[in-house]
Amino acid sequence: CISFEWNIWKYLLEDYALKNKIWLTYKMFPLSFHQNAEIDALSALCSYKQWKYIEFAEKMYQLEWEKKWWDVSFKERLDIANFIWLNTSDFATCVNENNYLDKIKSDISEWENDKITWTPSIFINWTILDLSWIKWKEDFFKIIDNQISLWKQN
Repeated sequence: CISFEWNIWKYLLEDYALKNKIWLTYKMFPLSFHQNAEIDALSALCSYKQWKYIEFAEKMYQLEWEKKWWDVSFKERLDIANFIWLNTSDFATCVNENNYLDKIKSDISEWENDKITWTPSIFINWTILDLSWIKWKEDFFKIIDNQISLWKQN
């Protein structure tokens, strides 16, 4: 996920989605073996509530990388929220009350029904993209550009 966020997501968002070339849907699928995943997803959605998802996710992934996926404290999440100018009181309330837990569970259920077992999982025209052979950035965007070209022809 971190590799995807750092190498693909930003370009996908800025160069494709924000230029109306593609439609993006972002779903949460916190993996159970990742001790921070569910609370990270919840925190990210609480930052989204204040229109700061991207900023929060960037800082959260950076912190996860620095800590080598060891436990991230609530204070560290709150420090990120403060750093990116979230209303920290609203953020804390949102996280502590699990405001988006139902959304996360719904996303998990949806992915499990589709037999998705890894992240990131990417669909193009409702077909999952096999990421096993992709040299991430170079091949990934060739596939996206090819799909856009095919869609325009139809």
